[in-house]
Amino acid sequence: MKKEDLERFNEWWSTGTVRDALAPAYHRRPFESVSRLLGYRQAVVLTGLRRVGKSTILYQLIRKIIQETEPSGVLYFSFEERGEGAKEVLEAYERTVLKKPLDRAGKVHIMLDEVQYSRDWLSDLSGSSSLLVSGKTLESLAGRFFFVEVYPMSFREFAEARGDVKPGGEPTSRLEPIFHDYLAKSGFPEVAGWEDEERVAEYVRNSVVDRVLLRDFPALLGARDTLLLGRLFAALVSRPGGTANLNELAREFGASRITVAKYLRSLPRAN
Repeated sequence: MKKEDLERFNEWWSTGTVRDALAPAYHRRPFESVSRLLGYRQAVVLTGLRRVGKSTILYQLIRKIIQETEPSGVLYFSFEERGEGAKEVLEAYERTVLKKPLDRAGKVHIMLDEVQYSRDWLSDLSGSSSLLVSGKTLESLAGRFFFVEVYPMSFREFAEARGDVKPGGEPTSRLEPIFHDYLAKSGFPEVAGWEDEERVAEYVRNSVVDRVLLRDFPALLGARDTLLLGRLFAALVSRPGGTANLNELAREFGASRITVAKYLRSLPRAN
């Protein structure tokens, strides 16, 4: 990997700042939570549904950090588009930017976005590849990581981000229409200011639902039958609060009971 590959993700090395489009001024609650953890030796892991603002929080943290330190001391890399291993990225950073090993470079901050798509990332970062082999989850690494769950915006966050409520203050307008708008947009930060309902629905379907069902599940959980997965998802969301019979679903979709059960158990892990 070349230095140019890293520079594409780290424009602040040359500009000294993070663009407003990447790091908006409004800070959500998880930003404050992560900021308080930066002084500890443990790594911080952000988890949560797609498009809830995890990358935005990383960029906001970077903006905060480079106000107090050398910009080249902050590395950001997204593995969603590229298949490099985390070890390869870190070695390139040492070789081309720091010019020395990480353990001799002083304090640096490393932001690895969508790291689950990196080859052997858990082994590269923790030496714990056996945990993956045995099927244990990241929670098994408690003590080496702090976990911060990032949820869709709360109603207060939604209203504050739009300017309808002053941060920590009282509403500046009637809340009922704002609440209806909040429900329609499901708390996703990027669409908070959008007015076109069809565009919002398309965004949620394409950027969240389809990405989770058609990419994340097959890649991370071995769910190969994406058609069945999509039909199961549609069946469940069409009967909120109801019950689902495993045998009936298997017959309806012409799938084995074991496969249907496996996919249903996996769905809650989509967040």
